[in-house]
Amino acid sequence: MTGKEANNLVETLGLMYDIVRFIDVAELQVCNFDKNGKKTVSPKQCSDIWFKTGRCENCISAKSCTEGKRTEKFEFAKEQVFHITSQAVEIDGKIYALEGATSVKEDTMFMSMDKTHFINAVTENNKKLYIDPLTNAYNRRYFDEQLAKLGSESALAIIDIDNFKGVNDTYGHVAGDLVLTEVVRIIKSKIRPADAVIRYGGDEFVITFLTIPPQVFYDKLESIRKAISLLTFPKELAAKLKVSVSIGGKCGNTTKDHLLKDADKLLYKAKETKNKVIAE
Repeated sequence: MTGKEANNLVETLGLMYDIVRFIDVAELQVCNFDKNGKKTVSPKQCSDIWFKTGRCENCISAKSCTEGKRTEKFEFAKEQVFHITSQAVEIDGKIYALEGATSVKEDTMFMSMDKTHFINAVTENNKKLYIDPLTNAYNRRYFDEQLAKLGSESALAIIDIDNFKGVNDTYGHVAGDLVLTEVVRIIKSKIRPADAVIRYGGDEFVITFLTIPPQVFYDKLESIRKAISLLTFPKELAAKLKVSVSIGGKCGNTTKDHLLKDADKLLYKAKETKNKVIAE
């Protein structure tokens, strides 16, 4: 499909859907094509329309692009409910998600179901699918199904908590859970809404970054490491419990598979001394 054909398609589908748009899911961008086929990019992220920051918990556009099939879900803009369909399309050699959203009328869906209950049920289901219940980070399933095969990324880092087994053995699992939640809290405070933190394993976290310069990438990882090393805990733990992390990071415009493998190698080098960042 050409850009001109994409413009014509939006006009046609606009007769059936309330919202029609093309999404560059790797960059979280809404892309438009004019009658001459020229592409423009919206300054807002694709999730802004749903009053969210960063990626949606259940990004069907990512699924449609990685799996090559049509996907559907419900989404909400405040109290308004939309039914969304997404299909991967190729425009001038690049893959986009074509989204069509239709407002759901209350008299067609909510006759036998409370609207608030429905919204809460769908929201909770999305969280159960893709959000780690302890730390509120994305989970491994989210990475595998929505991020791993999603185009190129600017940078990726792996964070491992040093001697975490010792924390559980010495202070108990309640303390271990507190360490995990505090580590994620700090990571989230240091990254941008468009970046994502994933609980990849027990005490191992992956951060994916959109466009970011190498030096800024390293400085951001170093600020995460330093902030975690300064963590303090309740009085019964503070006297003895100290937390540090080792971080391996890889910056470069390549697949997440390659970034993950390279970052993992750098992580193992960092773990030789612990409480260290090694990034390339």
